[in-house]
Amino acid sequence: MILYAVFLLATLFLGLCLAQNFDFDPNAFKDGKFQAKFCQPYRCPKGQEPVPKWPLGMTSTGCSGLGGQATMLTPNQDNASKAEPCCDLRHACYQTCGMIKTHCDEQFVKCSEDACATLTDEEERKECEKSMSIHLLMVKLDQSCQRYDQEQYQHCECVEKKNVANKRERVLRSFYKKFNPENVDKVDGLIKKVDTASKMAGLMVKLVAKYPSAIKKVKDPQQEYMERLMRDVNEKSKDGEGGSTSGDTNDDSASEPESDAEDLGVDEL
Repeated sequence: MILYAVFLLATLFLGLCLAQNFDFDPNAFKDGKFQAKFCQPYRCPKGQEPVPKWPLGMTSTGCSGLGGQATMLTPNQDNASKAEPCCDLRHACYQTCGMIKTHCDEQFVKCSEDACATLTDEEERKECEKSMSIHLLMVKLDQSCQRYDQEQYQHCECVEKKNVANKRERVLRSFYKKFNPENVDKVDGLIKKVDTASKMAGLMVKLVAKYPSAIKKVKDPQQEYMERLMRDVNEKSKDGEGGSTSGDTNDDSASEPESDAEDLGVDEL
């Protein structure tokens, strides 16, 4: 019964990985490094420019939504939670109009490494790195632009060039009024520094990182399904063992271009 449970979970994990719509290119691994596929930023018809929609509508399914559901089968996930904000920011980065995919991925890798490095206990740090390693691998293996393109399409709107500056100012002013009303006067200075779509994107990523309440946490449907399945498997395993109430643990089931807003310091926001 236990072997069947392990086989069932392994089969499901493989199916979920395939369901991630990954576009793995074996030629992407060169000189010992992954060469990330470049995805074109959102484009508008001639005479228009992309601007973030308001409300932003940013959501995150956390680290489970990045792929690598096998981490749900491993113990000590509390240590991995140190990097959970990094997963939230990667989701938000994809949803930031005009942001470049490779920048989001690189930012996520650095954020995760830094988050685990803050753990002073060596064992906890190793557990954090182990838990995040699968997510990091899935990010590197994912050569598809599909998810990124979908997020950009949903969070960008095309505006005539003559109206772009006013639209950007309204978005920034609305953001500050909702998340930092005491400093809404900073918009006048910031708007002068974001005269391109990439600069606006870089500023929005920094703002969301500083005010993470702009990201709405939602439950990952695949994670919910996995959790239900694991509960069912554990219950069936106990029934198959004659309803044993021993204290044995279930060990068998565990196991590109740079942003143009780099000159904007966090203190300015």
